[in-house]
Amino acid sequence: MTSKDFDIAQKIAKKFPDKKTLGKVLDLAKDAYAGKTWITGENYFEHAKRLGFTLREMGADQATIVAGILYHTCNISHSEQSNNQLAALKKKFGQEVTTLVQRAFELILIFYSI
Repeated sequence: MTSKDFDIAQKIAKKFPDKKTLGKVLDLAKDAYAGKTWITGENYFEHAKRLGFTLREMGADQATIVAGILYHTCNISHSEQSNNQLAALKKKFGQEVTTLVQRAFELILIFYSI
């Protein structure tokens, strides 16, 4: 992690109950978002960390922060690949996080279909 990554991670960690889980979440996000950028040019990983920090500042619980950081790691397309991604997410972070990620992705699909 760069010092910038570390600074944002430290800010999230201040109110994050399970530091080990946070490390796993950030590692997974960094790998999943590697090389991906938004149309604005912003790096997916930077966006995810800022979202996690914003959710923490809003008083969100751990599952919501985790889902916020990981919401774009799964392409929910009802394919075998997405089913495998969701199963892996459930195994690592539980059903609540997986459901939140699924619902967030569904909202993205609705937003872009309008």
